[in-house]
Amino acid sequence: MKKQVCSNSGFTIIEVLAALIIVTIAFAGLYTSIIYADYKAQLNYHKRQALLVASGELDEYKYRRTVTNNPPVPGTKTIVLDPKTKPNPLIATVSFLPVYNNQDLQVGIGVMYDIVQVQVSWKEQQANLNPYHSTKVQKVILREDYYKE
Repeated sequence: MKKQVCSNSGFTIIEVLAALIIVTIAFAGLYTSIIYADYKAQLNYHKRQALLVASGELDEYKYRRTVTNNPPVPGTKTIVLDPKTKPNPLIATVSFLPVYNNQDLQVGIGVMYDIVQVQVSWKEQQANLNPYHSTKVQKVILREDYYKE
């Protein structure tokens, strides 16, 4: 008489497929989280670079205004914001917004100051397979008040 070999221990094909689907969904969620975090880190890096550029422009304005008594003429120039972006370097536009003269009535009558604003604007490059990519123009505006003597 033959003994029949039969085992009921182990996983069925349905259980294996269900586990595979659960693991796939978990990895898809992890992948989208990584893509989103990478995009936000890159965007924050570009905003920080833009703030540094705007701060440098305001420092140059202050230097020219106080030391040489010849402030730069408001205008626009193009710079490379991030040379490491692929496939092309990230190009930004630096603009001096019009200088406004104002009077500070909280300090006292006759206290005048100039409002100087620098705007750095750029457009993020399209990343592959990134659903979070923004197509709008990113802007950073930095303002400084310079009191007159």
